[in-house]
Amino acid sequence: MTDIDSPPDLIQWRPDAGATSARSDTFAARPVSRAGGARFRLLGPVDFVVGREVVDAGSAKQRCVLAALLWTPGAPVPVETLIDRVWGDEPPAQAHNSLYSYIARLRSLMNGTTPGGSLTRNSQGYRLEVDPDRVDLARYQRLVRIARTAASARDRLAAFDQALALWRGEPLSGVPGPWARRARDGLDLKHVGVLAEWARTAIDLGRAEAVVDRLTQARDRYPFAESLVEQLMIALCRIDGVECALKLFREFRERMADELGLEPARRLRDLEVRALRADPDLVGTPEAQPRPPSHRVAPVRYVRRDQVHLAYQVVGPERPGRPDIVVVPGLLSHLDLWWEDAPTAGFFHRLAALGRLIMFDKRDTGLSDRGMGDDSPAERVGDVLAIMEACGSRRAVLFAISEGVPMSIVCAAAHPDRVAGLVLAGGAARWTPDAGYPCGDRFEQTMAALEDTARHAWGQGDTIEWYCQHLADSRRARELVGRRERMSVSPSDFIRMLRLIRDIDVRDALPDVRVPTVVLQRLDDRFSHPFYGRYLAEQIPGARYVELPGDHIIWLGETDPVITELAQLLATVA
Repeated sequence: MTDIDSPPDLIQWRPDAGATSARSDTFAARPVSRAGGARFRLLGPVDFVVGREVVDAGSAKQRCVLAALLWTPGAPVPVETLIDRVWGDEPPAQAHNSLYSYIARLRSLMNGTTPGGSLTRNSQGYRLEVDPDRVDLARYQRLVRIARTAASARDRLAAFDQALALWRGEPLSGVPGPWARRARDGLDLKHVGVLAEWARTAIDLGRAEAVVDRLTQARDRYPFAESLVEQLMIALCRIDGVECALKLFREFRERMADELGLEPARRLRDLEVRALRADPDLVGTPEAQPRPPSHRVAPVRYVRRDQVHLAYQVVGPERPGRPDIVVVPGLLSHLDLWWEDAPTAGFFHRLAALGRLIMFDKRDTGLSDRGMGDDSPAERVGDVLAIMEACGSRRAVLFAISEGVPMSIVCAAAHPDRVAGLVLAGGAARWTPDAGYPCGDRFEQTMAALEDTARHAWGQGDTIEWYCQHLADSRRARELVGRRERMSVSPSDFIRMLRLIRDIDVRDALPDVRVPTVVLQRLDDRFSHPFYGRYLAEQIPGARYVELPGDHIIWLGETDPVITELAQLLATVA
């Protein structure tokens, strides 16, 4: 059994089966409650969840029995149908006895936890009494129907987003036999259609970056899905011009020819021609591109602490009864630059819609002064409190990013009266290996590569390879990252701060964090690998751990789950 931290009705953003297997076996599961009813999951490994506990459904054939019962939730399934789905055309002589054994074990596992009923038998067969909305497949299908009949594009996208969040990897994973294989193939075929519909809607609403992130990952599972390649090409044209889209088409055409001996469909070939002509309807114009909400960019102000002037901004009004949100940034931070890039500005405007947003550049970075020496996370906690004092903020949720995570942990542990909650994104308590600390074996290689970039190629955007690798082929994205490098910190200061990172260790503070905490971890993060985030969540009492697809930069790619997690945390601490 595996412990997860999620209430029964909360949609989870979970990794696929391959990512899940990377979790360290050294972490002990926290005690969980079996109260609250079961949620059954078919869109990935077949199991069910009770409270915060993932219950292993048993052997492969036993999982097959459970999947067959849940295929039409609440409906009776004849015994012969179950036998056919488990064993196919050649069931063993003892198939009935084996089936009864699997049913008995499933009854024992569920032990009355299913909401509204149990596993029963009548003249029509076996029936698992369960609300269809407690079965991820049925819920997924219902949300897709809602999306397709939605009155507005925004409602359609919201329903599609919720449906896609339920998809955890290969459906019916680990379930053997021809029935499961046919069912899997049918689900995959329909899912490709859902992904394509979602992508069209997202592009129309200005979320091309999210489309690139999700469909790039989907290519490994659906390499010849032309509808997904089409939408990915359109999204790339919208955010990068035509070069990346044309490269994608060439690679797809070569792969189809090599492996299938086929040419892409006419629709894709026509799209290539439009890209080559830079069709304005395909590429879009600056006037047609979506823009962030029309907030006026807040003025930059300064507060002085220990002879260092710290730059900060306040976005949005105070929300009575609701804590502020303080963004604690990483190494590459510049208050003016946050608002020059539409996806980044859009993300921070969404944060500001949830609560008064306070942003600042840490000492040594961006618009703030360079410090007088090398300061520890504990010493920099005073900077966070000074910024809050200057804004009249008595209580705030700290939204910590990358290297801002350790100092935020120390701040929360030392000042629970000022810190209402923590959102920790892409950070670590310690980045280098140590005895009893199963993290950081490859960190020295990362440091060496980043130091080499600082010495020989600073300002050219090469850190994109570590912070946002999926956009590394984008000329525009690399230029933006290069500008952020130049404006955020000098090459020498960047090297100095990288060396300071080697000494950071706030593990002793983790048990003292007693505020609601969410740990957000991107699965493809090359700078802060998922084992850092998993360790944080294991050591901070009651922390909720959420794995998301994408790279290190939390405000790019799929950001709806990030906003949802913050909104839920704010609701609990208000």
